Amino acid sequence: WNIYFLIKTGTLTRNCMEFFKCSIGGEIYGKGVTEVERAAAQRNGVKIDE
Repeated sequence: WNIYFLIKTGTLTRNCMEFFKCSIGGEIYGKGVTEVERAAAQRNGVKIDE
């Protein structure tokens, strides 16, 4: 099992953590664009809808 949660600004101060997406056994759950995906799209000149 590999489980990763990234702590961002607001997680501790607002007691709020947002779930974007995960993969379990190759099956993707959740919607949304992570910061990594957003940065990759920007580098490649791809526009993403949010």
